[in-house]
Amino acid sequence: MPVSGLLLTIDPSHEPALRSALAADLRTTPGELIGTRLPVALDTPSRQADEAAWAWLRALPGVQWIDLVWISIDPSEDDRRHHGAQV
Repeated sequence: MPVSGLLLTIDPSHEPALRSALAADLRTTPGELIGTRLPVALDTPSRQADEAAWAWLRALPGVQWIDLVWISIDPSEDDRRHHGAQV
């Protein structure tokens, strides 16, 4: 299960709608806006779900850039193991 600490660079004029979208999604926990930077915790059940969540975040109006600050991935929950691929 990937758990990530992200720092989104956003257009502040989109903050209310962006914050609403993030709050409505159980995978994300937004922090307090600092200038144009919005910290977000992202918790997904798999690497594949994590990649989908990143794509969703990049597509949100107002998101200009995403920095990965920290990530933890449990190697025992590697998606490849569940899909029958060789490691």
